[in-house]
Amino acid sequence: MLNTIIDQQWLDKFAPCSEGKEWYLEKYKEPIKAEQLINDLLRADEIEKIGWVNWLLPRLFTKNQCVQYAIYAAELVLHLFESKYPDDKRPRLAIEAAKKCLDCLGNAAETARAARAAGDAAWAAGAAARDAGAAWAAWAAGDAARAAAWAAEAAARDAARDAAWAAGDAARAARAAWAAWAARAAAYKETLIKIINYGRSILENVEKSL
Repeated sequence: MLNTIIDQQWLDKFAPCSEGKEWYLEKYKEPIKAEQLINDLLRADEIEKIGWVNWLLPRLFTKNQCVQYAIYAAELVLHLFESKYPDDKRPRLAIEAAKKCLDCLGNAAETARAARAAGDAAWAAGAAARDAGAAWAAWAAGDAARAAAWAAEAAARDAARDAAWAAGDAARAARAAWAAWAARAAAYKETLIKIINYGRSILENVEKSL
């Protein structure tokens, strides 16, 4: 929730990077709302701090919201893999498995196992692309699909921390893919901000419904 109070105790619970924690403690002498922290980080307009927002958002999400975030990030860059390997559907199937897990279709445990297996296959597809000398974009897009499926599997087994980690990993992989494909810093930043804005909209819509 955007109204979540962020203080040192909250940060210690989620173990942020030392640089991020140090920046927070120097800047804020009192606890602040998550919304203010997000706005301040984005206003700094620095890649590192935008990345910190990507770390923060999944820690504010429910498990299912983590899966939504990961799916969005993976779908944003799926075309980078499929443009290079149009006949390899493993990353697409991993994203579809994550969606099924999110919708709780069929047996939950079975669906979670299927999502994990699909994620492993997507990772293998990305690794094969890397080993074949393809652009980093193709590898990272496959890795984003894997992270989406793993987030869904973690959510299904009620592992909130793992789901949050995978959601952030999907966004990082998506960001890296776009940066490698575009070969310019502007695209790197624009894509991550697009993902972050989607994450913010998830939280804003929840608060509007309360």
